[in-house]
Amino acid sequence: MYDFGATPLSSIMASVDIMITGHAPAVLDRLADDVAARLMKVRCFTTVSRS
Repeated sequence: MYDFGATPLSSIMASVDIMITGHAPAVLDRLADDVAARLMKVRCFTTVSRS
């Protein structure tokens, strides 16, 4: 099956791992929310999850 008009990279899925470190849990939580919100504005990202 061929997907006409699609670029070779259009079907490649990969994860992006970001690690935020620090000593203040409240600050880390706020930063994680900020990063997640910014990533969701990127056109190619489909999901963002925290762990």
